[in-house]
Amino acid sequence: MYQAKLFNLFLLKEFCTDNFGQHYPRDIIYLILSVKIKTIRISCGQSQTFISRNNTIYAAGSNLDGRLGLGDCIDKLNMVKFEKKDIKKIVCGGFHTVALSFNPNKICVWGYNNKGQLGLGHTVNEKIPKEVILPEKIKSVSCGREHTIVLAESGAYYGFGDNRYFQLGLGDTNNKLLPTKNSSVNFKKIYSGHSFNFAKTICGQIYSWGSNRDGQLGLGNYTSYVTPQKCNLSNVISISCGVHHAGALLYSGKVYTWGKNCYGKLGHNTNVLSMTEIDIQNIMSLKCGSDSTIFLDKFGDVYICGRLSIMYNLIPIKLAVSRITKCILGNEYCLLLKYDDSCYVFGHNESGQLGLGDTVNQLCPKQLIF
Repeated sequence: MYQAKLFNLFLLKEFCTDNFGQHYPRDIIYLILSVKIKTIRISCGQSQTFISRNNTIYAAGSNLDGRLGLGDCIDKLNMVKFEKKDIKKIVCGGFHTVALSFNPNKICVWGYNNKGQLGLGHTVNEKIPKEVILPEKIKSVSCGREHTIVLAESGAYYGFGDNRYFQLGLGDTNNKLLPTKNSSVNFKKIYSGHSFNFAKTICGQIYSWGSNRDGQLGLGNYTSYVTPQKCNLSNVISISCGVHHAGALLYSGKVYTWGKNCYGKLGHNTNVLSMTEIDIQNIMSLKCGSDSTIFLDKFGDVYICGRLSIMYNLIPIKLAVSRITKCILGNEYCLLLKYDDSCYVFGHNESGQLGLGDTVNQLCPKQLIF
């Protein structure tokens, strides 16, 4: 009950109010919630899943090209232990994986490497983690389908991998086999989609670059950009990028989506080029997938629009789950984390990415026990 009560306090304002009318500063609530929620980390790619629980990492799903980093290419239908110890956080690309290390200058990389997205100077796939050392401290990592962006503590970033659609933002279209620095920016956070990116500065300004054939850069046109461009978007808490669409959550509580609207994944059943507000309330986070968008509200309820597995919804509908604290989307599959750290999965499962021991698609959320 105490954990659920804390969750309900999370209102994303300067102050929050509980059922007794007491006020809690936002930063204190963030801190309290982070102790609970961040005990489990989840990352999903095209069809590979990683779950970190109590400092132990588990992996399941497609292991084609070694994307699970287990030393073989055999799919894993159940969650299996990932033995490498010096990993702090895992981030999945489409078919490759990047991990932050406890060494502040190091990342570990493995999986598919056809465009150099592992940053190792070659295009050979890697079935076990390989180290990449950068000349400065690393803040975060984000991955697209075949590209990787490493944000440095300085605010500059390093891009490598596929650059056919300008997704590295380096002023050219050449693929990069090694981390290549863009020192002309000062970013606080970077969000990567299929072949495009968004970034947030320390002052809250939003920039985007890369592929824009479906208007996914939010710039009001269909022009792809080779360098970061400033967006007309402010007061943003977070952004999520899918394959051809993206969405943003604002401090005001408003939610906007833009880009390609196939299967109704923008949540407003219209085809417009500009960023459009969704009629949905009390949202705490959103995640954009390949053909769907999922929303989590402050009460722990989950809404979904678009196509996920065989579900197809033009506007957000509420799922039959409750008391959820976190939602993670892969390619047409989803993991839900509840307040008690139990995990539920549903969607496509052709490679065992749900970790349930089979390859049967799940229409309804099913508890994952491991």
